[in-house]
Amino acid sequence: MLDSSPSARSPEELAGDDGALAVIEALTALPPRFADRAAFVAALTDGGHSQALAQWLALSLVPADGGVRLRFDLGAIRAMIDDYLAQDLWPVATDDALPGEVHLVVAGRSTTVSPADRARLAAASASHRVHGHLVADAGHWLHVDAPEHVIDLLAQTLPAA
Repeated sequence: MLDSSPSARSPEELAGDDGALAVIEALTALPPRFADRAAFVAALTDGGHSQALAQWLALSLVPADGGVRLRFDLGAIRAMIDDYLAQDLWPVATDDALPGEVHLVVAGRSTTVSPADRARLAAASASHRVHGHLVADAGHWLHVDAPEHVIDLLAQTLPAA
């Protein structure tokens, strides 16, 4: 899990966070079509999001009506996020009877994984198949802020082919 909490929580608990909900809300507030990628990136950065995040999101643009639009359904994504937030996944993560391991990568500059979850992760790491990894200098968008670190963790933890 990349900077995601196994705990159930309400969308209100994530208010102000630069996580997925904030981005979905920002994207929903934008026009459905832009003249080009540069206009899309400018709209997001003008709204306070980083250049790197805006450029990454621009990879999801497709041609539409002489311009570009997002290729995915924001309403469906929001519904999936709401469903995810309603789930308490700690019982699954800490069930030693289940196969495999759980790796939770926590971004040091993010509030997505609460202090209570970080403490629970530390306790679970001592006695279960759960492993915690801290990327101290990254925000929530780990793949944007610390892509090399994420690749290194994946390479270390994925089974050999």
